[in-house]
Amino acid sequence: MSTHTPTPWNLGEQNQYFIYAPLNTHRIAEACIPPDKSVAIKEAKANAAFIVRAVNAHEDMLAALKKVEKYAFKASGDELLMWVQEVIVRAEAK
Repeated sequence: MSTHTPTPWNLGEQNQYFIYAPLNTHRIAEACIPPDKSVAIKEAKANAAFIVRAVNAHEDMLAALKKVEKYAFKASGDELLMWVQEVIVRAEAK
């Protein structure tokens, strides 16, 4: 299996439904707008932003889950809670 394009992915500056590799070296994907325009450009931009946010948060979210799994019964609840909350903030960033 090959590896995916490194993160962070970015939205296009002019066409915000295009998704680009780091430093905008090349376009990775496009949130499609059907020919009949049944999905508004606004929704396509929101879909692209959601994809970028999910991709860029993936590694941190996975690490959070692994930490929760490993330390669920050992770690200080406050420390673990703060760390998980930081990851959630990054995943919800708009």
